[in-house]
This record gives sequence, C-alpha cells and structure tokens, in this order.
Amino acid sequence: MSDKSNYNMNLKTFIPVLVIIFFAVFSSFSLILLLITKNILIDSKDINLLDMYIRSAFVLLGSTLSGCVAIFIFSLQERSKKIEKDEKELGYYKNIKGELSSNYKVIEKITKLINDSSIEDLAKEIHKTKEVKELILVIFTQLNFSYYDSLVKEINKTEFNNCKEAAHLSHQIYKYLDVIINKLDDEDNIATILRLIKNDILDLKEVFQQLKKE
Repeated sequence: MSDKSNYNMNLKTFIPVLVIIFFAVFSSFSLILLLITKNILIDSKDINLLDMYIRSAFVLLGSTLSGCVAIFIFSLQERSKKIEKDEKELGYYKNIKGELSSNYKVIEKITKLINDSSIEDLAKEIHKTKEVKELILVIFTQLNFSYYDSLVKEINKTEFNNCKEAAHLSHQIYKYLDVIINKLDDEDNIATILRLIKNDILDLKEVFQQLKKE
C-alpha cells in the first residue's frame, strides 16, 4: 500500500472521530459553565430539573464517547485487514511473476522452433518426425503453472493486470502445446494451432516487456 493511500485512509478514519470528540468536549465545557452560572441562569426551584438534565447529558456524552471508541477500533481492524489482504496479494503477484519469468524462458524455445522454419514445414515435421514431437514434449513438460492455477484468481489490483495477462497468455500457449502433442494427428490442424501459438507469443512478448519495467 502506498503512503498516499495510507494517508487518505487515516484521514477517513480520524476526521469523524475528531469531530465527535470535539463536540463531546464542547458539550462538557458548556455543562460546566452552566453549573457555574446556574444561580443566574436557572432558578433554585428548578434544581431537580437541572440535575436530571446534567445526568442525562453526561450519559449521552458517555455513550457518544463509547460509540466513538467502538468506531475507532472497528476502523483500525478494517484497516489492518486491508493491509493484510494487500500484503498477501503482493506476495501472490511476486510468486506468479517469478513463475512467469521461468515459463517465458521455456516458451522462447518454442519461439525459436517456429522462427527457424515456416509454419507449414514445422507442422509437417511434427506430424511425420517423432524427434520433433518429442522435443516439443520436453519443452511442454518444462512449463510450470502451480502458482497460476492456485493464485491467479486472488490477484485483483489493476496494477497487476500485465502480470495476469502475461500469465493467461503463457497458459494458453501451454494448452495449445498439449493439443498438438496429445490430440492432433493432422498437418493442417497442427499448422492452425501453431499460428495461434505464434500470435500469442507476439502478444506475450509485448506484455512481458511492459511487465519487466514494473
């Protein structure tokens, strides 16, 4: 959480409390002045009424201060919960970002395969050459999405959007590779998936460059 956010939260917490305390103190001094000048302001015949008023006023004052303290404690608890939530979310972000950096290095191997030949030629090699498909399988098994699967839904801050988008793109590439390895046996379909992977890699590269600046 930034210092500015903390400052704004402190203002929202303390200003209403200070206003209530000021009102309570002002009321107390008013009562004291009323007591000092009661012989002038109030006839002695009305002393019982004055006592009742004073008692009621102090009960109201005590209730106001008690409520003020309760609101203050509640605000501190809510602030503590928010700080704890923000710290957890930051930890999730760092874990996913670290995992993403590792996966990005693995995906660069796929990028090299795609750039070293045409999509059609690579699709043909994957379809007909066992070694190429096994190479893709090795790359596929090096990808890890443990943090992504368990934590990405816990990240909600807008400043973490680049990390979430990059993680989604890398996971989508992972799923495309799974389709090529385990579900396709047709060159044209493999070529179609490779084109999707290539487009996602371009998008991932752009988002990842922005993420590195954060």
